[in-house]
Amino acid sequence: MDGGLEIRENVEKLIAGKAIESVIDRNIVFPDIKKKERYIYSLFFFSGYLKCAEKRMENRQLICRLTVPNEEVAYIFENIISGWLEESFGNRKLTTMLKALVDGNLDQFSRLLNEFVITTLSFFDTKGKNPEAVYQAFVLGLLLNLGQEYEINSNRELGYGRYDILILPKKDRARPAILMEMKSITGFYEEEPEKAIRDAMEQINTRAYAKELDARGFENVLKIVVVSDGKKVWVKEVKD
Repeated sequence: MDGGLEIRENVEKLIAGKAIESVIDRNIVFPDIKKKERYIYSLFFFSGYLKCAEKRMENRQLICRLTVPNEEVAYIFENIISGWLEESFGNRKLTTMLKALVDGNLDQFSRLLNEFVITTLSFFDTKGKNPEAVYQAFVLGLLLNLGQEYEINSNRELGYGRYDILILPKKDRARPAILMEMKSITGFYEEEPEKAIRDAMEQINTRAYAKELDARGFENVLKIVVVSDGKKVWVKEVKD
């Protein structure tokens, strides 16, 4: 990645509790995310992983003084994001996995996602204080490679709630929009992953995400849940 050293230095500053400055751009161009740091920081900001402590307008651009909002997110930066910033780009297996996702081949997507989890995430990462946030940050990092055909959003309002991850085709609306609900198995779910899967499916349906997308012109919506338990991941399609 161009400017990779500076990005790593800025991530280290954020982990240490310091602030960095960046232009915040709503129009993130994913093919250029490897070249322009502001796209990476903008993605982190709109996903809730950075907050704007101070802001100003300069040459019609919004410039924010960015900080990590809390200790949980600092942990995610230290253990997850710093890793995939260096390793996630240009991986042939990753390209295959993402193609499987946008093509609706969830069996292959699930198998390859499990491989990435096993080789990239430690057991401690996925059993920490907020495993859903860990998995969401990890998956967002992988999705950066989808290219210019898709818009990636996270943690925004839609329907009657806030979705986890939304993948929208920019040009070809015959291709599916993808809604992804993340859930981690904890507590009473530990011996019953099927219940976590059912609950996630119910949540994605009752919040009427797909109906609002249909109203926006996205008639083909693939709704999936990603349920994690340590280093095991289940991917299921949600049927109407």
